[in-house]
Amino acid sequence: MNSRERVLTALNHKIPDRVPIDFGSFPGATSMNVRAYQNLLKYLGIEREVRIGALIMFTAEIDEDILNRFHVDTKSVGPSKMIGDFGIPAEFIDQPWGVKWRRSTDYTYAPVEGPFQKIAEPTAEDVKNYRWPRPSEIADFTQWREKGKKLRQESDKALVARVVPGIFTLAQFMRGFEGWLMDLIINRGFSEAFHAKLCEIWIETV
Repeated sequence: MNSRERVLTALNHKIPDRVPIDFGSFPGATSMNVRAYQNLLKYLGIEREVRIGALIMFTAEIDEDILNRFHVDTKSVGPSKMIGDFGIPAEFIDQPWGVKWRRSTDYTYAPVEGPFQKIAEPTAEDVKNYRWPRPSEIADFTQWREKGKKLRQESDKALVARVVPGIFTLAQFMRGFEGWLMDLIINRGFSEAFHAKLCEIWIETV
């Protein structure tokens, strides 16, 4: 079996020739922090500039030779950027959601302030009056499509696309985890309008 066949077999609840391996295609679970990936390349004696695969998770795009070295069956089709074009800032604002992220000592980033976080008594009007991003500002799926076509021609790996973060995840980042939880009970009108708007944007985007 090649990698694509192996993954599809497993997804169809059949037994492949071996367990499929994923490395780097899912930022929240199987990826590697940019700094850790730099250390891995250094350990392997490889000198190259790392590409950032998922900005808000600050995870690396895993290079093809590394995927092959560890017999990985998957490949992310998400767009990436050179670390030289972004750097490793102490803080940055994630556009288009307006969430501030701060770097910790282990070079991971955490959301520290969202655009709705400091509103003491939020209402549905706050949701209505907010300048929400258009789908074209969230993702350029032309890049995804072109990269996917190119990778499919060059590789037999299973291609994985993780698009916009989920509705609850975005709500937690934009409102703050504590405020988001409290809103479910004491600010129901805001919470319902907030999630409805994020759902509307999510459906339109993906």
